[in-house]
Amino acid sequence: MTHRKGRPQKRPPTERRGAQLSSTPSLVELENFSGAGLAQWRTGWNRYHELYSELYFGLERQRAQCADAIMDALRRNAAQPLPLKGWARIVDYQYTLAPLSITGSLRSEGGRFNIGSRLNPAAFAPFGALYIADSHATAFAEKFGVRQGETRDGLSADDLLLRAPGSYSFVAIDGLIERCFDVGDRAALGDVVRVMAKFKMPSRVYQLARTIRKVPPGLIQTASRLQTELLLPTWNVLPLHFDLPANSQIFGRLVHAAGFHGIAYPSARGPGRCLALFPDNWGVSKSEIQITGKTPPEARLVRVDGTTLVFE
Repeated sequence: MTHRKGRPQKRPPTERRGAQLSSTPSLVELENFSGAGLAQWRTGWNRYHELYSELYFGLERQRAQCADAIMDALRRNAAQPLPLKGWARIVDYQYTLAPLSITGSLRSEGGRFNIGSRLNPAAFAPFGALYIADSHATAFAEKFGVRQGETRDGLSADDLLLRAPGSYSFVAIDGLIERCFDVGDRAALGDVVRVMAKFKMPSRVYQLARTIRKVPPGLIQTASRLQTELLLPTWNVLPLHFDLPANSQIFGRLVHAAGFHGIAYPSARGPGRCLALFPDNWGVSKSEIQITGKTPPEARLVRVDGTTLVFE
């Protein structure tokens, strides 16, 4: 095609800046990866994984050396027996007939205070927990990560959940937990921190941190810092991305090993309080929970005590 001298060449409509054909939707490129970029990302991930692994296993040796002192500090601070009236549990609808089973907590990476089977079982022994809350509102916020009725940028809670309304089951619970550790009590955490404050940062952690130009995570030195770590809304970053237990899961393992029947803690997402229960520790005790009201004839695990098999 020839053009008259001095006249600018016209671009076809699809080449004009900002022009779009009405029949063709616009595309927005969200990510652009090259082979070199992916290799760089993988290298970075490996370095972070090495850093957090060194931190975990280096401190794990010290936790093992101080295990008796940690157990004593926990047991000295057992809370008073906790009566339960009108507490709540929410489960996915498919588990309606076994609402007090703890099998779900063993799947994937586990919960806030228990370790699931998806983490390397050769390195981290899995143990289950039963999670309940003091109200439906608290249970909803903990289960789905958003408060019921909450809106964000015009989206409702159901929109944010990306699930159909009514696709879960709620049960009301009464009972008694005889031997509990209360994470909301900073004084109780203080005795534990006094043991952990003697820990030393593994020297290799500093070397690895320099390779990625990152300040290494500080050791926990105060009850306030320990409480913050245990109640982080994003507690599951390490289990999900690096196959390592979160600080709260490590703490839950210690409390479970000390023979406690559960951990009480303030909800990180909603109002109220929650419990992570360890029924396998109840044995011959007064600890028990039961669903209130009528249940379907086919329902199993509507009551749990020290003799109940809760892995269904």
